[in-house]
Amino acid sequence: MHIGAKRIVNGCLKYWIGMFFLSDTNVPEGFEHIDNDEINLANFRLQGNAYKVAFFETHDLCLAELSKHNMIRYEDHWCFECFYAEQRDAVSTEKLVTMGYKISIH
Repeated sequence: MHIGAKRIVNGCLKYWIGMFFLSDTNVPEGFEHIDNDEINLANFRLQGNAYKVAFFETHDLCLAELSKHNMIRYEDHWCFECFYAEQRDAVSTEKLVTMGYKISIH
């Protein structure tokens, strides 16, 4: 699975592509890292044309769904796009894909 992490801070998107490691793992020289505390995640399963599923409006649709269930997004925190390996090259295409989308919540 390939994971893209994004953070929306003051309305601006900051996007990271990377890997997750256990907290006691040494960071290889030359790599940036962010240490995260435990977080709660709301999980969404999105299906559709790849270029639409990964589009920014998808985030807003998920936020609206959170609101319907009285869940609160953790502001300026992480969201994760999760694609399976066979789909990673399809993001800018018409190909039908399934993406896991996770949003940090309180």
